[in-house]
Amino acid sequence: MFCEVYYMFQDILVLFGDFIVIFFISRLQINLSLTKAIKNRRHREKRKEKQSFFEWLFWTRFRDVISKWKLIHYLANIIVFVLFAIAMVLFHFIGLHDYCRYLLKIHMTTMAAPLFITYFVDGNYKKD
Repeated sequence: MFCEVYYMFQDILVLFGDFIVIFFISRLQINLSLTKAIKNRRHREKRKEKQSFFEWLFWTRFRDVISKWKLIHYLANIIVFVLFAIAMVLFHFIGLHDYCRYLLKIHMTTMAAPLFITYFVDGNYKKD
């Protein structure tokens, strides 16, 4: 019983670590595109002023400036993380431990790949 709980927490920690890395990289990409779109620093700071946590998390004040692909990937990352975490806990309690490892692999590949795709689609990459 102890080993099963240990492996469950280990899998969830790996999923959480993967989520944190992808979450902050996608936030960094959105911040860079904001800097590119709104060149005036004071204007950006005024729009960010007195932002609630909900506005910060879901970028509600900057929807007109942010690329749709980046926003979709960012929000999908949050939704998929919550769904996979719930599925992993359920799989561990049911006894399907092998499927948790498959979920980790699926999350790592499906959430990390669009980071690079949005980088190229948004036009940040330019050939010399």
